[in-house]
Order: sequence, then structure tokens, then C-alpha cells
Amino acid sequence: MLDQQYPQCLSLLQQGPSGLATAYPLVKQAAEEDNSDAQVQLGMIFEGLTLTHLPAPFHLMHNHELSAHWYKLAADSDNRDGLYHYGRIAYLGRLGEKKKSLAPIYWNKAVELGSKKAAFCLAKLYLRGEFVAQDLKCAYIMASLSKDIPESAKLLSQIRSSIYPNLHELESLSLSAASFERKFEVLKNETHDAKSVHHDSIAEKTSWDLILEKLASTGIKHHDET
Repeated sequence: MLDQQYPQCLSLLQQGPSGLATAYPLVKQAAEEDNSDAQVQLGMIFEGLTLTHLPAPFHLMHNHELSAHWYKLAADSDNRDGLYHYGRIAYLGRLGEKKKSLAPIYWNKAVELGSKKAAFCLAKLYLRGEFVAQDLKCAYIMASLSKDIPESAKLLSQIRSSIYPNLHELESLSLSAASFERKFEVLKNETHDAKSVHHDSIAEKTSWDLILEKLASTGIKHHDET
């Protein structure tokens, strides 16, 4: 299957079980041909996120082991949605309790590639100090990047109240967050192949570089996944 044909499958998935029956073999073929977007979609199908309450025999497709397999393949290709989802299922414990701490590692990478969902998840981890050292500054910046997510407004308010009354620090953080967000939008809208090239040049800029250094030095421990 040519990659150009894959997007046509997405509209089929909106048509319920009959659309899924038609789309599934096409999505699977694209995934097997290393289309990382199709790999994410296949992971969602097996996780049950594409359609819920499927009638027989489609409910038999729900398989967390298979969904993890396809998310991991997409993540290994630096697909930001694959990275986000693989981090999410790690956090949920579906890879085993010992691998929950992999979540911020995958979410960090997803954020670098423009994932607002991953930024929101990281903000909560930094606020709570869960699997990372607690850091309200990083939490604020990550939450600022995820402003399109409905729950982010409440999270930002919670972080602001924790930083208050140091208004000067909050103002500085707001400027850093705005600068980071502009670069974030550039990355988010680039084609997949261009991201890695552009990232090298953008990382030379001070605000981006400092924030990434901060994220990399928060005590996240890498674990062997084998």
C-alpha cells in the first residue's frame, strides 16, 4: 500500500463496525509496510480506542499486548503519537510495574516532536514529582504547551498557586514558556522527515536548549526494556 492511500482508511473507521471491517486489513498492511501513523492506529484498534463496545467478533481484537507492540514500533520510528501512547500504556502499568517509569522518557521525546498530550502528562508528573524530581518550573512550562487540552487550564492554575507569590519568577517562566511554545509549534507542523534535521538547529537556541537540559537532568532513570 502506498502511504498516500492510508489516510482514506481513517474515514472508514468513523463508520462503525462495517467501516472497521473494511479499514482494518488496509491499516494492517500499511503498518506492516512501516507506516508509523498506521502503526499507531493499529495500536489504538487493538487497545479499543478506535471503537468502543464492539459487537462480535470485533471485540476479540482488544489485545493490550498487540497494541503495545504496534505503539512501540511507531515510537521506535520517532512518531510523536506512538511515543505518547507507548508512554501512556507504560504509565498505566500495561508493560509491567517496573516499566512505569519509562513513561516520562517517552513523553519527553514526544514533547520534543510537538505532542501537547505528552506535555500535559509531563506537567502532572513534574507537579507531583512522580518518576521525576518535582519541578514546578518544568511543570508550568509543560502545562503552558498543552493549553489546547481542556484540563490544562485547571492544571496551570494549580501550578501558579504553588509558585505564587514569586511573581517575578512566574513572569520569567511565562516568557520561557511562550518562547518554547513558538518552537514547539514549528516542530509540530513539520513533516516527520524534516523534524530530526530541524531539531539540531533549533536546539542551538538558548531557551530551547536550557529547557531540554532541564528536562534531561531531572533524575529520570533509563531502564532496560528487554
